Amino acid sequence: MSYLPDPLVPYTWEAYLELEAQADTRYEYHDGAIQGMAGASNRHNEVCGNCYTLLRQATRGRSCKPFAMEVKLFRYQSLRYLYPDLMVTCNPLDIQTANGVRSPLLIIEVLSNSTREADRSFKLREYLKLPSLRHYLLVEQQHCEVQHFRRQAEGQPWEVCFYEYITDVIALPELDLHLRLTDVYEGIVFGPELTLAQEEAEAYSVE
Repeated sequence: MSYLPDPLVPYTWEAYLELEAQADTRYEYHDGAIQGMAGASNRHNEVCGNCYTLLRQATRGRSCKPFAMEVKLFRYQSLRYLYPDLMVTCNPLDIQTANGVRSPLLIIEVLSNSTREADRSFKLREYLKLPSLRHYLLVEQQHCEVQHFRRQAEGQPWEVCFYEYITDVIALPELDLHLRLTDVYEGIVFGPELTLAQEEAEAYSVE
């Protein structure tokens, strides 16, 4: 059974967690407001799957773990609880707990038309406030492009790098990982996705 929150009623975080425990839908929590999470496109799911596989391989045998999509991020003293597409944490408490991640080392968001603005604005601000975070990657799914926010020395601004070529490699030294864009986009065919009308027309033509 799916429980629908009242958009006019502000929720405490305790009420939000209770709602999620009963609902079939994932919800993000924003200053008392609750927002349902939309389903992912095929391409979004493929890119996330590629990245998760690479992160899983990189963390095998280490005291770090990757998490994908269904695991929420709690930010200490924040009124927001979010669902990044992918996270890696090396914090023992995160690995032992059954309810979310609090100290990620890496966050990855795969951009879509419905999430691009949020991922580049308030989510960016929330993520970069995390003391544990060292890397934030924004991965395009319609074309080859990754924006990399990398923490520098204490007191220094975040460094921002752009990768636009399929031969580019992103260094994540804390995980001893060189993330190759050829692997991130493995199996992806770039170009516009079919509209619903085009899908229906194609289905009729096949029949």
